[in-house]
Amino acid sequence: MDVKDGFQPERWLDEATRPTTDFIPMGAGPRYCLGSGLAYTEMKVFLATLARRMDFALADDALKTSQDVEWKRMSIIPLPKDGVPIVVRPAALVQRASDKAVVLA
Repeated sequence: MDVKDGFQPERWLDEATRPTTDFIPMGAGPRYCLGSGLAYTEMKVFLATLARRMDFALADDALKTSQDVEWKRMSIIPLPKDGVPIVVRPAALVQRASDKAVVLA
């Protein structure tokens, strides 16, 4: 950030000035964020809570078999080349009433 010009997020719109892999949100070295442990824990709890309240499904039924997916080459972990399109919907709430499961919509 330039101290004279201030914070200008529009500078990242240009491909030449966009940050690459050098983004370090918590800092590094002696100025590393003291609250990073708490921040990462809060992010994990938030994502777990969000995942419990959502239903995830493939957007395209044709992608249900791995033969239809184009895989990244030279990867240790198999990853789809262009990602996998999904549909995210709010989950139906399930409440136990005695021995039956009741779905609330």
